[in-house]
Amino acid sequence: MKEKGKQFHLLLDEGAFQALSSMFEILKKEEEFVILNSSKLCSWIVVEFFKSYFVSSKSKIIQQHFNSKKYLKNLAHEINGNEDPQMVLEKALNQLKQSSKPEKKKNEKAVNSAISRAEHPQ
Repeated sequence: MKEKGKQFHLLLDEGAFQALSSMFEILKKEEEFVILNSSKLCSWIVVEFFKSYFVSSKSKIIQQHFNSKKYLKNLAHEINGNEDPQMVLEKALNQLKQSSKPEKKKNEKAVNSAISRAEHPQ
């Protein structure tokens, strides 16, 4: 039975596109009888990531995509509507301390290294 997909336009950044392309090329080279295209591979990766890694990666995803402008606008609104602005600021400060952002450069370096290894296997 042929599985129908839902159409969804997805924009990948350069690193993600290179990683997907590298994985696709490696799979095609290693097994000529694999019936696969970039869309199917991307779908498989998303489903497997969700099943295996999403829960453990959720806080990291949130930290790396935290919208500080939106947060500060919301905080200003809370302060204006609150009798105790100091309490609101202390609560916000504690939240920010608990969710400090990890370094993106380490993640980018790891991805670039993986892509390089995939493109130039020893």
